[in-house]
Amino acid sequence: MLKDAKTRVLENLSTKRFKRAQKAWNVAIGNLADKLGAKQVCDEMTAAYRTIKDSEPKLQKLGFRVDRDGDLELTDNGDNKYLGDLTDARDAMLDAEVETERKKFETAILNVLATENVEEAKGIVEPLV
Repeated sequence: MLKDAKTRVLENLSTKRFKRAQKAWNVAIGNLADKLGAKQVCDEMTAAYRTIKDSEPKLQKLGFRVDRDGDLELTDNGDNKYLGDLTDARDAMLDAEVETERKKFETAILNVLATENVEEAKGIVEPLV
């Protein structure tokens, strides 16, 4: 009876080798991943993907999306919603740059007019041109 059971079990294992081999392979991969710390990294990646997936609708509601490089850009909805404010902010930055440069030259002109010799005036003008 024991001999028959042994034969039956061994034959059963032989016929199911492919199925068992796949399971054993998966267990071996899991053990190696645990040993090397890959399982922990995989868990961190999975959590990061979940965070990204959960964040995308929130960004969409705000009128933004993330491009391939990871930079924020406006969606069409955001473009329509914020175009005026963004245009004003851009124009203010550009105007401030112009004003800064204008002040440098105005100050230089006043300093040149206040100088008493040519060498001093050249020293004021040369860095600006």
